[in-house]
Amino acid sequence: MEIRVRAATRDDGRLWLGLFESVAVDGWLGSELPLESTKFLDGIHEWVSDLDRAVQIAEVDGLAVGWISAHLDDGAVDLGMGILEGYRGRGVGTALMTAAIEWAEQAGASRLVLEVFPHNEAAIRLYRKFRFTEIERRVGAHRRRSGEVWDGIVMARPIKIDWDGWHRDYQDPDSKISRRL
Repeated sequence: MEIRVRAATRDDGRLWLGLFESVAVDGWLGSELPLESTKFLDGIHEWVSDLDRAVQIAEVDGLAVGWISAHLDDGAVDLGMGILEGYRGRGVGTALMTAAIEWAEQAGASRLVLEVFPHNEAAIRLYRKFRFTEIERRVGAHRRRSGEVWDGIVMARPIKIDWDGWHRDYQDPDSKISRRL
C-alpha cells in the first residue's frame, strides 16, 4: 500500500468535508453530524490560504483516506487528524503526522499540541509513538448531542526533542519498557 501525502488546495473543500463527515460519524471528532457544510467549505479557503495553517491529505491508490490540519498560533501548532476506518492502523497516521511535523518545523513552531478522546486508544498510541505526552486532562470538556459528556486529553511535544532526556519520560505502552531512540 503506497501512501501519498499532499497539501490540500482550494479545490479540496468537498473532499475534506467528505473525509471529515466520514470520521465524525464514527465519533472520533469533537464535531458531530450534521456539519454546517457551507461554513465548512468557506473555511477550507482560509485553511489553504493562510500561511499559519495547513491541511495535508493522505491518499492511497488515488483515494483520499485521511487528513491532518495544523494551525500555528504563538509558536504552537494545534493539530487535528482523521483517517477513514478501513485505513486506520496501516501507516496513514504515521505519514500524516510526519508531514505535519515537517510543516511545523518549517513554519518555525516550537511545539505541537492536540486533543484526543481517552477512548481513542489507537490514536493515543500513534501520538506516543511521535513522543507526545499528556499535559492536561479536560474532565467533562465535551458535551455530545446525545447528552454524554466526554473528557479530552491534551497532548504535546516539542518540535526539537531532547533525545537524551526524552526516554526517561516515555514508556512504550505496547512493550512496557522504556525506549531510547
